[in-house]
Amino acid sequence: ERETYFPPPGGITSMSARMLVWEYGIEQIRKHPLAGLGYGTNITKSLYYEHVLKSEDPRHKLSRESGQNLQHLHNLWIETGAESGLPAAAALLAFCVVRWRLLGLAWRRGGRAERRYWAAWMAMELALMTAAIIFYMLKRNVGLLTWWVWLFSLSEAAGRTAKYNTPHFSDS
Repeated sequence: ERETYFPPPGGITSMSARMLVWEYGIEQIRKHPLAGLGYGTNITKSLYYEHVLKSEDPRHKLSRESGQNLQHLHNLWIETGAESGLPAAAALLAFCVVRWRLLGLAWRRGGRAERRYWAAWMAMELALMTAAIIFYMLKRNVGLLTWWVWLFSLSEAAGRTAKYNTPHFSDS
């Protein structure tokens, strides 16, 4: 079992390993700002592994020896920028801004019962974006389902914010 915050004797925490991989990701964004390294976990993983093997940084050696060889960058924002460049990271940010704007409009225009519905969506959004800072779940497995949930919530929010639309919920 990997220790997240308290390292095993002579080891490194998974959080410290994440910070190392984040440093690498940010450096790759600086080196390849427009197109990134190329989309895909395998590209990032193999290039990071080469970097770790060549590195003289003792933290990388400790990370290797303690089995903290990360498979990806563990941060949706850094990974998007490193893999696909700053334009893709900006598009992801724009997607988030539009989502929050639509959800906020839907919440403001809703009645009391409908506001509870939109508040739940906003809580889910906040939880996902917070988790995306230190974890990697939006590109694989259950994360793919998340994109469909977002698509549904955006279409619902857009429909509810239209001026001609009538409310679907009662105010009770």
